[in-house]
Amino acid sequence: QVATLPAASRRPKGLPPFYWVPSVDLITEFEVSGACGELAMKTGSKDVGSALPIAGSLRLERGGLYLWTLQVVRQCDDRPQIHFGIQGLGHARPWRLVNISRCSRSRDDGPWLSRPGGDLSITEGDYIHCEVDFRGLTVPLGRFSFALNDGPFEVVF
Repeated sequence: QVATLPAASRRPKGLPPFYWVPSVDLITEFEVSGACGELAMKTGSKDVGSALPIAGSLRLERGGLYLWTLQVVRQCDDRPQIHFGIQGLGHARPWRLVNISRCSRSRDDGPWLSRPGGDLSITEGDYIHCEVDFRGLTVPLGRFSFALNDGPFEVVF
């Protein structure tokens, strides 16, 4: 189960920036709940050989700065793999994904690369703070960063 709201002491005011949207062919594999669709739980048992896609409804635009927080509430015993990051509409490319077991990362269909600072495991109860910066201030195409719990942000892409 993945939630988009941070701890109560750090919770922003207003509605979450997006709601969860399972891919159409796997809609029965997830339960989306919460007052604003901010909770997603894997409920089915379909095995497609990779992580099952569920995405947020947020549309990223050039020039924008986007911040959100995910919490890993509970991981599935049979399939604990979770990837987070950004991807194109309808789960299409471009993909910029991070795996929570080691914080390895992959771009599109490229190889999974080790985290430069060594493995970092994200587990139940952890908060993942994400930032997408498409303002073009430091790099022309933007960047994707994350921080774990109260740790510093690290640039992934």
